[in-house]
Amino acid sequence: MPIKTIAQLRTVANVIKNETEDGANTAGRVGGEFLDIVDTFANLSFDGGGGGGEQPALPIAIMTELAYEELEEIDENTLYFLT
Repeated sequence: MPIKTIAQLRTVANVIKNETEDGANTAGRVGGEFLDIVDTFANLSFDGGGGGGEQPALPIAIMTELAYEELEEIDENTLYFLT
């Protein structure tokens, strides 16, 4: 499967989350999103070394939940770890 950006993964996840049509969230749809997430993160580099060679390093931020809630802007392409 192609590697997706965090924004693309978020878009599909929101479609699945907000689906109202009965039976629309099939195993293929939900499972496909999980596989896209796994494939994307498997090819990311968290150390700036290029990882799979196709994407730049993923910016990460480690902070408390309170600090996260106080951020003025959330970067969709940053991976936040809350402590």
